Amino acid sequence: MRYVATIILLLLTVATTAQTTTLRTAPGDTLDLYGGPGTLEGKFQTATGDPDPQGWVGVDDSAPPPAAEFWRISTNGAANLDPGVPGNHAWWCGQDLPACSPSDSAWGYGNNWNVALGTSRTVDPDRQTDITLTGMLNVDLEPGYDMCLVEAMTAAGAVTLLTLDGIQTAHSLNETFTWQPGDYPGDAADEIQVRLRVISDGGWSDEDCSHPTAGALQADNLQLALSQPGLPPDPGPVETCEPGDPVTWTPVTVATGVGNFAQLWTDLDDMDPDQDNHSPQWAFINDGLIVPGLDPSRCWTKCYGPDSLSVYFGDGSLRSAILSPAIALPENWSGSLRLAFDAYQDPAECYPVYLTWAMLTTTDPAGEVGWVENRYDFMLGGAGPEYRRWELVADQQMVPPDSRHVRIKLQAHHIGIWCWGPQDSPAPYLDNVHLQLGPLAVSDVPDLAEFTVSAAPNPFNPTVVIRWNLPRDDEVAIKIHDARGRLVRQLRSGPASAGPGQVTWRGRDDAGQGVATGVYFCRVESAVGVRMIKVTLLK
Repeated sequence: MRYVATIILLLLTVATTAQTTTLRTAPGDTLDLYGGPGTLEGKFQTATGDPDPQGWVGVDDSAPPPAAEFWRISTNGAANLDPGVPGNHAWWCGQDLPACSPSDSAWGYGNNWNVALGTSRTVDPDRQTDITLTGMLNVDLEPGYDMCLVEAMTAAGAVTLLTLDGIQTAHSLNETFTWQPGDYPGDAADEIQVRLRVISDGGWSDEDCSHPTAGALQADNLQLALSQPGLPPDPGPVETCEPGDPVTWTPVTVATGVGNFAQLWTDLDDMDPDQDNHSPQWAFINDGLIVPGLDPSRCWTKCYGPDSLSVYFGDGSLRSAILSPAIALPENWSGSLRLAFDAYQDPAECYPVYLTWAMLTTTDPAGEVGWVENRYDFMLGGAGPEYRRWELVADQQMVPPDSRHVRIKLQAHHIGIWCWGPQDSPAPYLDNVHLQLGPLAVSDVPDLAEFTVSAAPNPFNPTVVIRWNLPRDDEVAIKIHDARGRLVRQLRSGPASAGPGQVTWRGRDDAGQGVATGVYFCRVESAVGVRMIKVTLLK
């Protein structure tokens, strides 16, 4: 009996110890900041199951900044446009960007620009108007892909008078155009409009250091002379851009972004054989209503979306996101933030849509102003089609210690990969968001640790080591794509053992040729999932 009693006492002691240990490390040690058990927060529904956005809003991250951020009067590169004026000024299309090399300037232009500089003149709308536009231009744009357009605006849209690309130094502008009554585009149909427009594609610019410049365009001494029958000629002012002289040209907003496709859907179908979710979920499906004036996106191959609809795969890169309301952090908080959410993903080999995540933070105690977005250049790729619970830890890079409020952003990011055959999907879907504060580390989160990818050094020259960690033996393929999505190099394709592995990319394509300075995407594929990280080659 004494032996049995001793065993019972030992079992009770072990049980008590185990219970005490669990209390110290279980979720009781964490603070639910948003969502979690026992609350409807982050579930996007009411108590009766009706859709409820709960203060979350859709965001179009493809929308460009204001045009004034790309145009300003400056001396940058302007000396040759009017050599007789010391310290000559001109309109400059560019931004302050880090120098790509010791010989490069700290100025340049970026990817995906569509920005314009325009002027207008009031005319008699019952008469024909003839114009002559003169001036001097410097152009430095990637030939064949990026361009400067001289455009006249009409009631039917823009008419291109001149297209320039490559390097054009001190180009003498002399373009004419005629408007007829009824052609005028103004609100009162009584004005003419002319603009200089700069367009760049998704790669090869100063932004990725593959086409270093001192800016896309300089324009000086612009003059718009006009004449109408029966009226005296009007030469118009000359835009000298010098301090104190009149300024009649202004930055013009052209692009408005691809669109904000975020909305709540109920009873979304999926292809996951093990799990369904018929409650409200966020999705980025183009139904032809959420973005006015845009036709619905009908499916090509994966037609289980509502009314056979899919996400938007039109011109431009989809970067549609959902953004949470402000979430207060405790005063003098410490520890780490763990974000968890459910995502249904059905990746396509062509036109894949990845999930990205970000945290917006502010030091404002009221959580109203001073928001700063912090994100990783890391995309969450699903192995799908499947529902998956993502658990991610936000470190001090994403949420600085002095932050007082945070906002969660979950984004669907379309990356166009050039390959044969269109594919599409209504995914991703998002639901059940939960944010916790606690003594957490990245290693505490199994979903993030089970399949990780990193690259070092980054930026690199001339070699970079791609490292991965697998939870089990698997097939692993590693591909390098350039900024336009073209396959540059397949680094490996074959079996890999569980645990860490690595491969070195020496900055060469499949033909053995060295690639240019710029941004590249490393795509790592396995049965566990797909990871994509961005690496930058700086020569």
